Amino acid sequence: MVATALVLWITLVSFYPEYLWFSSFNFASIWWTTLTHTLGYALAGFGISALWFYCFDWRLEKVLFKTPKDSLFSFVSPAFSQVLTQLNLLKNPSGKPFKKSLLWTIGIAFFFGLWTKSHWQTIALYLYQTPYGVSDPIFGHDVSFYFFSLPFFEFVYHGCLGLVLITLIRTLVVSVTYSGIASLFSPYIQKNSLKTHLFSLVGLFIGLLSLAYFFKPFDLLYSKRGVVFGAGFTDVHTQLWGYMVSGIALSCAAVLVIIWGYRRDYKPLLIALATLAGLIFIVNGLYPGMVQSYQVAPNELAKEKPYLTHNIHFTRLAY
Repeated sequence: MVATALVLWITLVSFYPEYLWFSSFNFASIWWTTLTHTLGYALAGFGISALWFYCFDWRLEKVLFKTPKDSLFSFVSPAFSQVLTQLNLLKNPSGKPFKKSLLWTIGIAFFFGLWTKSHWQTIALYLYQTPYGVSDPIFGHDVSFYFFSLPFFEFVYHGCLGLVLITLIRTLVVSVTYSGIASLFSPYIQKNSLKTHLFSLVGLFIGLLSLAYFFKPFDLLYSKRGVVFGAGFTDVHTQLWGYMVSGIALSCAAVLVIIWGYRRDYKPLLIALATLAGLIFIVNGLYPGMVQSYQVAPNELAKEKPYLTHNIHFTRLAY
C-alpha cells in the first residue's frame, strides 16, 4: 500500500508540472497525445513480453518434469545413475522454483515495457507516416521507408531477439541447475524433452539472427567502400547477394539445430554448421573483397560511374 502510494506520488510530481507548462502555451492536447502513446505502447510491450515469458516458463516446467534429473555419472554409465536413484539422490524438479517465476516474469516484462516506451516515437512515426514521393535508385523504396518503416522493423526485430535470448539464457540456467548439464547430451536417455526444448530455442535464436542479413542490404545505401558515400558496384553486384546467401545459410542452420534436437549423433550437425559458416565467410567477406580489389579498383571510374550519378542527383535533391 505504501509502495503504491509512493509510485502514484512520484508519477504526479513528475507529470503535473509538465502538464501545466504545456497548458500555459495551449498545447495540452499535445501533452495528452504523448502521454496516451507512451503509456499505451508501454502496456503493450509489458503485456506481450509477460505473456511470452509466462508461456515459456510453463512449458519449461512441463519439460523438466518429463526429464529425469541426471548427473555427470549417468553420462558415463547408467549403472551410476541407478545407484544414485536408489540412494534417492536423483529427483525430478519439485516445482518450487517456478512458484517465483511469475514475479520474475513481471519484473522482466516491466523492463520490456520501459524499453518499448522509450521507442514510442518510432512506433508513432511508423503508424502515421506519409510518403515523400522520392524513391531510392537501388531498391526502389520511397524515402519515407528509411525514415519511418525501417526503424520500426528494426525495433520489432531487436525486441524479438531480446525476448528469445533472455528466454534461452533462463532455460539454460534452470536446466543446468535442476537437471544437470549431462542430461542434455546423455546417450542413455532415449527421449530427452529438455534437450529438444533447448535446441528448439537455439534454432529459433539462430533463425532470428538470419533475419539480420535481410536488413543489412539497406545499410549498403550508407556504404563507404567505393569512391563516394553510398552503394557502389561491389555492394550491388556482390555484397547484396552475399547477404542474401548468408541469410539463407543461417536459416538452414536454424532448421538443422531444431532437427538435431531429436537426434543423438552430433557429428553431421557440426560438419554442416562448419560448412555453412565457411560459406558465409566466403560470400560475405572474401568474395566482395576480391571483386573490389581485382575488378573494380583497376577500372574504378567506369564501374562506379552510375553510382556517382546517383550520388550527385540525390545530393542536389537534398538541397
